[in-house]
Amino acid sequence: MNAREEKTFSFRAISRGSVLLLVVCLFVVLWGAFVRFSRSGDGCGTSWPLCEGAVIPTSPHIATWIEYAHRISSGLFGIGVLALFLFVFFRKRSEASPILSRLFLFAAGALFFTVTEGLIGAGLVHYELVGDNTSFQRALWLMGHLGNTLLLFAALTGLLLQSTFPHHKIRFFPTKSGGVVLGAFFGIALLGSLASLSNTLYPSQSLAGGLAQDLSSDSPLLVRLRILHPLIASALSLVFLFGMRSFFAFSAVSARWLSVIVIGNIGVGAMTLLLLSPLWGKVTHLFLADLIWLQLVAASLFPSHHHEEQQPT
Repeated sequence: MNAREEKTFSFRAISRGSVLLLVVCLFVVLWGAFVRFSRSGDGCGTSWPLCEGAVIPTSPHIATWIEYAHRISSGLFGIGVLALFLFVFFRKRSEASPILSRLFLFAAGALFFTVTEGLIGAGLVHYELVGDNTSFQRALWLMGHLGNTLLLFAALTGLLLQSTFPHHKIRFFPTKSGGVVLGAFFGIALLGSLASLSNTLYPSQSLAGGLAQDLSSDSPLLVRLRILHPLIASALSLVFLFGMRSFFAFSAVSARWLSVIVIGNIGVGAMTLLLLSPLWGKVTHLFLADLIWLQLVAASLFPSHHHEEQQPT
């Protein structure tokens, strides 16, 4: 294998590794949401990373195994991120290349946010901010958890783009217009984490009863804040749908694809609200939101004078 072939092989290996890690990360995030929705976050007790103080728990409780499965999948994901980081690191050491240097920074970002993701998860368990805990401190930690997850997705997306299109300089930070959209989505997502937690801790018995709770000054703060997410998300989604081509250099195909996901997520969110937050609705809503975030990040980091349809080098 000559130097050119070796370089191409390295880029392809990093690209495929990034795709795999993105898929695994998405699974871990959705399973983590299932852990929270099912109130299984305290299934392993307050020990971390062990479960009930053991490598393999012996508890017969389903909550323990739900949480244990999340920890195992998270650990495997962390090992995968470390392995890919080391691969990029040693390739960078063996060959001085501006592209490898950029790949190293994206890989380092992914590793950093993976570590902080684990630390936030450990904090939630250690401080018992799981299960039926209704403190606002838990809400703040969950917002931090989600925010960190979105940044992890962004780092992995940058790594994927730079390794798939090595002859293009992928941005580390979005353009001003792209940053506005990403910032708005980021804020909506944080409000969504509050609404989701509120619906889990304070489930409504009816749509009218839930609305009355939202507007009552006697309701907990989490309940009074949850109405903000659907209102703001719906309004900004409509603005984005009609103006997305002004924010990003989307191709017609990409714009239509993203529009379908956005409209679909609005519909799933509305159905979830009307059906009083069923588990499948909340998980599907989060899944589609993650897809939207990944597409927006990719559009904001990719050079604006190129289109997504370009074939990998």
